[in-house]
Amino acid sequence: MRIECPFCHTQARLSESQEGAQVRCGGCKKVYRAREKGAGSTGKSPAPWLAIGLAGGLAIVLIVALRNRGDDDVARANEPPPPPPPTPVAVVVSEEEQTGWESTSVRAARAFHELGRDADRTGLLAELAPSLSGEERDSLIDVLTDPEGLVAAWEPYEGEVVDEDDTSAVVRLSVTPVAGGAEKRTVEWRLAWARDAWRISAFEEWLSEAERRRRERGYEVVQLSDGSVVREREPEPLEHLEDTPQELRDRIDELFATMIDLDLTVEASRAAGEIAEIGKPAIPILLTHLYENELETQADSIQANIAVVALRKITGQSFGYQPQAFVGSALGTTEERRTSAIHQWFAWWYREGESFTAPPVPEEE
Repeated sequence: MRIECPFCHTQARLSESQEGAQVRCGGCKKVYRAREKGAGSTGKSPAPWLAIGLAGGLAIVLIVALRNRGDDDVARANEPPPPPPPTPVAVVVSEEEQTGWESTSVRAARAFHELGRDADRTGLLAELAPSLSGEERDSLIDVLTDPEGLVAAWEPYEGEVVDEDDTSAVVRLSVTPVAGGAEKRTVEWRLAWARDAWRISAFEEWLSEAERRRRERGYEVVQLSDGSVVREREPEPLEHLEDTPQELRDRIDELFATMIDLDLTVEASRAAGEIAEIGKPAIPILLTHLYENELETQADSIQANIAVVALRKITGQSFGYQPQAFVGSALGTTEERRTSAIHQWFAWWYREGESFTAPPVPEEE
């Protein structure tokens, strides 16, 4: 079948079985979806009288030309015609060029991202889909040129085509902060095919289900000064779990008070052991203590350490929190690390608390 590039109109031949594939034009080198030339035409033939008139006119011109043509012209007319110029080859592109970073629609989204980063409102206006209303166009350009948004302050490093047909495409770009850092986000571009090119139809941040749950629960990914990447959430007082019976709530409160009483050595040890056996229902009270303890005295540090030890026994988690160690005396004892550790405990609880099941405490021999 014969196909035609929608960009430069160079024609090429392609196997019938490859109709609909994305190909690279042999002329302008751009990628487009292969469709048989003239497939969208109405198929109607010109009016009969027009065809007759054209044929008659052509005959008259031919007669006149033959009468005025000399012998040499007649001889040249009998020579075989020169071979036609070679038809440019249209090459079916690779999977990467069809759906990856170098695909036509992803490259278009990357170009739009660059226009937004440069705050080129005029350039963006020319790239908007004609179907958008005036209000939609203004709103979209405001979003794309926002200096704090996901275009100006973020740089794309990866992209993929999620869905595409002849009239629309969905492209997702993975972006990272221009200023540096490990945080990553995903933006979704919705494109519409108009005026022989992809145009901007919509733009928004795309969230996976896991990311959506993370946002709803309020924790975030943070890079600390030493380069480590952690999840944090602002701490807050926590209530007992809704399904914890009142009798057990009272018992947890009583055991916790005994556990951190520094004058009750033996009783405190027993209380800590029972808290560990209770497991998950005791976690909110232990976390609340970490939030409320300001570590103003040595006793505060010891009590916080008791709570941390209990949390480690119940959860198996450890975020490097050492309340009893002097600041800067060991790895993980900087003020940043101590504060981050508490935030990490709360992030862990909000991420996994609902599904967490405390492992059984092994019986003492």
